[in-house]
Amino acid sequence: MKHFINSVFVLFIVTFFQCHPGEQRQSERKSPFLTKVWSNSNFKVPESAAFDQNTQTLYISNIASKDDPQDGYITKVSVDGEILEEKFITGLEDPKGVDTYQGELYVSDHPFVKIFDLEDGQETARYEIPNAGKLNDLSVSSDGEVFVNDQDNGKTYRVRNDSLSLYFTDTTQSRPNGVLSLSDGILLTYMSSGDLVYVNDQLRSAEILSSEIGAGDGIESDGHGNYFITDFKGRILHYSTGQTEISVLLDVLGQERVADPEYIPSKTLLIVPRHKDNTVDAYQVKFPEGI
Repeated sequence: MKHFINSVFVLFIVTFFQCHPGEQRQSERKSPFLTKVWSNSNFKVPESAAFDQNTQTLYISNIASKDDPQDGYITKVSVDGEILEEKFITGLEDPKGVDTYQGELYVSDHPFVKIFDLEDGQETARYEIPNAGKLNDLSVSSDGEVFVNDQDNGKTYRVRNDSLSLYFTDTTQSRPNGVLSLSDGILLTYMSSGDLVYVNDQLRSAEILSSEIGAGDGIESDGHGNYFITDFKGRILHYSTGQTEISVLLDVLGQERVADPEYIPSKTLLIVPRHKDNTVDAYQVKFPEGI
């Protein structure tokens, strides 16, 4: 049942940029190297990937078809790309964002945030988003707070201490897709404007960090204080904190659709679902010296 496509390529891009006012000016920024190490095409509209450190296992959300509202599922995959259990969790409506925390899998499955036990796949809790449009990405913080985007309504919700509440909304923006929890707030990617936005936790104020992310989809920390971002239309990007320009690591615009990634720092492995191609790719990441 397994089908692997092995290919290797390396892309290296050097971009020139200008720092924010008050910061030291630099003349050159080097981007990470990406080398594709495996590709598996046995998925059904894969949307998001999450890695659990304890089980050393990847969990991939499969949207499947639009005809059957209950055919979405979660697949367990090894870090080498082998499918361990194709349908670990089944009967999902529209599974998008996934994340793990303390032995549980969190899934945005319209109109709920659902929580499952990683041992047996049984649902342990759910939280319903009121009047939800279309849920998308989800992120769990280091202390267990859950952030999820209602893309169609332009809202971000938080589950904290077993209570769901509206965390942030911006009437000047639309279609928030990716979300990443930080120690002092969250990062959001907007598909419509191409903006990467930082939301301060205390002030709940928004700051546009870059407007060059295209159809911003997922966002993941690279473990060095910077971020991998996917442009759904076919690009893998890298954002360096404090800059406005974006480095393009992979550009297949119009050929592929890249969705919500996962980065595994301990293995320097970037996992990228390809939504329309029923495929998940893995890239080895090599950072330039000094990063």
